[in-house]
Amino acid sequence: MVQATAGSSHPELASGDEPLFNVDVKMRANTTLEDVERQARAAGIQPERAQALLNALRNAPQIRIGTNVSRARADAAQAQFGKAGLLVEITPVLLLQDKFELTSDANVTCPACEQRVQLGAQRQCPECGVFVDKVSPEDVLRRKLLRQERAKIDSQLAREARDSEQKTRNALEAALRKKIRDELEKEYGLKERRSRLTSAPVLAVAALAVAAGAFVGGRGSLGTWPWQQAGGTGTVAAAGDPDKLLASMGGKAAAGAPAEGTPVADADLDDPLIQQAAGKGTGGKGLTIEQAVAAAQVLGKSVGVGAGAGVAGATGSGDAAAAAAAEVPPVPVPPAVKTMLALELARQLAEMGEWSRAQAVVAALGSSSRTVADPALAAAAQATDVEVRAWALQGVAPGQSRAAVDTLLTRARAAASPARQAQSLGLAGAILSGQPALSEEVPRAFLQEGVQAAKRIEPQAERTAVASELTVAVGQTLLSEATRAIRAGAWSRAQTAGTRLERLADEAADPAVQARLLAMDSQLKAQSGKAEPAARSLARGLQSAERVADLPQRAVLLQQLARLTDASAQAQIGASAGALQTMALTRAGAERARTLAELAVLYAQAGLKGKADQAAAAATATPGVAPADAVALQARLIVWRELAAARLLHASGAYAEAEAALRRVGDYVL
Repeated sequence: MVQATAGSSHPELASGDEPLFNVDVKMRANTTLEDVERQARAAGIQPERAQALLNALRNAPQIRIGTNVSRARADAAQAQFGKAGLLVEITPVLLLQDKFELTSDANVTCPACEQRVQLGAQRQCPECGVFVDKVSPEDVLRRKLLRQERAKIDSQLAREARDSEQKTRNALEAALRKKIRDELEKEYGLKERRSRLTSAPVLAVAALAVAAGAFVGGRGSLGTWPWQQAGGTGTVAAAGDPDKLLASMGGKAAAGAPAEGTPVADADLDDPLIQQAAGKGTGGKGLTIEQAVAAAQVLGKSVGVGAGAGVAGATGSGDAAAAAAAEVPPVPVPPAVKTMLALELARQLAEMGEWSRAQAVVAALGSSSRTVADPALAAAAQATDVEVRAWALQGVAPGQSRAAVDTLLTRARAAASPARQAQSLGLAGAILSGQPALSEEVPRAFLQEGVQAAKRIEPQAERTAVASELTVAVGQTLLSEATRAIRAGAWSRAQTAGTRLERLADEAADPAVQARLLAMDSQLKAQSGKAEPAARSLARGLQSAERVADLPQRAVLLQQLARLTDASAQAQIGASAGALQTMALTRAGAERARTLAELAVLYAQAGLKGKADQAAAAATATPGVAPADAVALQARLIVWRELAAARLLHASGAYAEAEAALRRVGDYVL
């Protein structure tokens, strides 16, 4: 044993000496020398000392004003110079400590009890009575291991006691939380609303139960979709026969119409887009679509680019575009074209989350005399209203969701024909399936009622087309439910939905429908981490797209595939788009122009400006297109590419630039 014996080797530094400190000062942030000089006088610092201090601070950021001073003097300096607006730092001075001379004692550690003891002549421990020389290394190791294992067992028992206490506390907390939740749901009426939502005939859930026995949400299984035969193991009904497809869904149409619900939010009446839609815009700030088309024609002739390339993205502020528009009179654009483009603006606003603006624009367009007088425009406005309201359900307050769903269902039922009813209900169901705040029964009920409406369609070709659209809506719903299950870690449910989506795609007869379903299957596999199967599904989808004989429709289909997949699929879709562009250049007239225009929009949506400019230039330079069709094509190119730019800018967080693009579209079409 070593003991410490004090003996000072530095007589001048006795153990009772007062501690000493160094004092440094520096200027505070955002403080000038003039401020320090003024505050120093107020603090009572002598003028000559203050001047010396300022001179020193001009040359160094920090200076020392005291060395080896007492604590009292250091505190006094801190108080005085602190009043002068300076930061004062006090640092203790390190002093030499007394030297200790180390000596050893005769005590040893007993290997049996590990106590420090002084042994006698017999070398026997006075604490435990063991003769230390007779303790073997094995005994020492055994005692060591015994202590370690005992400590582990004690730690395990303590941990189990804590875990048991935590489980008990969690169970009590969960029970209390559930009780409070039930009381709040009863207070707000949520239980009653949920009961009506899942059982009332207004949402046709009874029809779902008849058509799909196991189709019940929240039981760990997605159940059987109406597109499958009873039993859950059958195949999809004959995909080429719409009667069999619709008959396989069974059920009865829901009756009755609920009351109107509360709108999502009050629109900002000062919003420029809303004022323009209502015919109250001041005008004069941007080019109209007629001026934009005229500018595009002038720029196209002068620099050799097409309408969509020369104007889109610069019309609202570019000097060249404004000068070009001033050179020639505006080109008349059909009012119906402007209305359809304005409805496309409303859809994009809804998809971007600006629901109140979208609803206000659709309401203004739907009530305009031009729309009311044209049945086709009125039907398009009604369909857009349903789509916008479906998107807007994301922003509905929890207490108003029931009323908003009822309103949406009423609007979809109000379509003029069974075909339009089925289309609106199917589209609304697909959109609602992507909203996790809603029960899974809600979109399924919309789809079921859409099937009932489709059964009332008389023309065979129209019924086939609507049945195909409903099949795509079911696929979108399966994709949304599988995505939600993946995010929740419910892999079994996700796999079940994926299997049904894959089967739906395999048995689709329409190549356009099959291509979209395979794109959804590819996206689902990519989300599950299956890169190679995802690429194979996408390749199959692109092969199905090549079977679409109509080239403009094939280009539109590629746009849909691009929106159904992520960036990893861009290369494959881009290769198909390039092959289609090469094929389109060998055609003539309207077919070539429309195909190239749709490809230009596809490239713009992907952010490929160079390819978009090239395709737009080739589209607008196509000979043999009727003048009215050429003007409509140019107008659509300008608006579509602006909307594509707004979507990309909004997704990247450039909200001001996205808003500017939307304002330009508002100047064009509202």
